[in-house]
Amino acid sequence: MRFRSFEVPFCIALFSAPTLAHAEPLKQAQARYEEGRNFARNGDWESARQSFVQAHVLDPKSSTFLWNLAVSEMKSKHPLPALKHFR
Repeated sequence: MRFRSFEVPFCIALFSAPTLAHAEPLKQAQARYEEGRNFARNGDWESARQSFVQAHVLDPKSSTFLWNLAVSEMKSKHPLPALKHFR
């Protein structure tokens, strides 16, 4: 079976585009997570919570982001959402 010269680049672009599109939100989520960790180190739990919320929205499957969100909610006096996120 022979491929025409335009088929291979087209296939690569077709199948890699979703991966590339998915990479950007993950990078943004990681940046918000790091930002939240910095706030938490400085004791600014409300700002940390806001950063962890953004990270969790961008990557809802990350248990690390969810755990840190829950901890920051407890520390910033938001116990009910924290309990929900700890489950």
